[in-house]
Amino acid sequence: MREAVGSFVGWPSDLIFPDAETPTRPTHKAGKGISRRIESVASQKEVPGRKLKKAGNDIPTTSGTKSQIMMRLEKMVEESDIMHGAIRSVDFDEGVFGFAHSEIIAKEDMQQLFEHEELGIAVIHTYIWYMYVTLMWGTELCNRFNFIAASRINTTFITKNPTSVKNELVDRFMAADDNTTPSLYFLPFNSGNGGHWVLVAMDLSRLMVYYLDSLSGDWSKYPSMKKTTMDCGRRNTKKYSFRCPDLKELRKLSFFLLDPLDFKQRHGKLLSVSSADVVEELLSILVQFYDPLYRCFTFPDYQLVPTLEEYAHLLGMPVSDKVPFSGLEEILISHVIVESLHLKKYEIYAHLVKKGGIIGLTSEFLIGRAIVFAQVGSMNAFKAIFVLLIYGLTLFPNIDGFVDVNSIRIFLIRNLILTLLGDMYFSLHLRNSKGGGTIVCCVTLLYKWFISHLPQTPAFLENKQCLWWSQRLMSLTNDDIV
Repeated sequence: MREAVGSFVGWPSDLIFPDAETPTRPTHKAGKGISRRIESVASQKEVPGRKLKKAGNDIPTTSGTKSQIMMRLEKMVEESDIMHGAIRSVDFDEGVFGFAHSEIIAKEDMQQLFEHEELGIAVIHTYIWYMYVTLMWGTELCNRFNFIAASRINTTFITKNPTSVKNELVDRFMAADDNTTPSLYFLPFNSGNGGHWVLVAMDLSRLMVYYLDSLSGDWSKYPSMKKTTMDCGRRNTKKYSFRCPDLKELRKLSFFLLDPLDFKQRHGKLLSVSSADVVEELLSILVQFYDPLYRCFTFPDYQLVPTLEEYAHLLGMPVSDKVPFSGLEEILISHVIVESLHLKKYEIYAHLVKKGGIIGLTSEFLIGRAIVFAQVGSMNAFKAIFVLLIYGLTLFPNIDGFVDVNSIRIFLIRNLILTLLGDMYFSLHLRNSKGGGTIVCCVTLLYKWFISHLPQTPAFLENKQCLWWSQRLMSLTNDDIV
């Protein structure tokens, strides 16, 4: 869809009629451009042989060059009983619009086609039915594209009962499960402007709405449709949350560091990561664009993918050539923890607890011991516990107020970068496959990575128009990304 914007679309030659006159719009009132819009299908079926408007007149032909197919079709209609008020019923199964129904085709509908008048819903729907049966039925295209009935979504309905229209859209969006939800939904939308039709393409995965308008291409002319669709799209997005532990007490420990530069040389930018604040709204939008097939974040005009080099730069650490943490390592025995954290053996045995099926140490105990070491000047012991707390609470959060044994293992292995990147991908991919949930990884690092790619211009940073983050991100192009 994105590649088609600004390109030329071939128009069938049999639909082009040279005319010296300047074309004008029909003079119908706004919202009244849908032929036979009020009359129900049921009422038409009750009197199948009735005379429609102008039924006694022949269908006039438009001067100009016509294809052989169009001329044969006109001749066939003229010789059929449609000219005398008969109708044809086209049966739609639920695969086309999500519900089974029938459309009535009568002389009036054929007249719209032959005379190039405004097209009614029956003609539009029948054309979609033909495309569905001919091109989509029984193929994988049914899992990629879906249609929304124009009879249920139009300007008049949006104005009179917007809530009902939103519910209609949401029901259509939620008809399929997450594994088969189509990439695009197409809605022929009657603008109410003299019967002018606009094709609305809705990409829910990216909260994008495309307006394919043969006249102006200006979506702002249809604000009601845009707002309605975007509201429904937001209601259909996956619901994510993030494990963001309370780091207030951890951050207080940084005041005990006598030489922050020395700490940075030894442990990289761990202080920067643990002290950074996260805008959850921005992260919530970012994860909506996660593409599980390509393992990246796919936006309308650009793609972003976190790399080892970027994570290494953000943490100020090299990528280790050691074997990364796999989770299969043997359980650490207490004397290993004692040596690493400068603690007494009895302290470890007394404070090892089990939470959520995994053993570890509470942050309350570790923070208390770190403060004691800092107060007595045992800075090596203080730094060891301080770094472990950053690992367990910031880099690999699992249970609030708890540093589990896996964080201790990673602390000892020291292969941090690869493990952090893998942990982020695993959690994000898992939650995406489940349709939402809590993402458990170092969200601070993911946030710092993302904002490092956003524009640093005053216009973007100041946001004087008070735009939502979603609006600001959707307006960016590949050239804007750092």
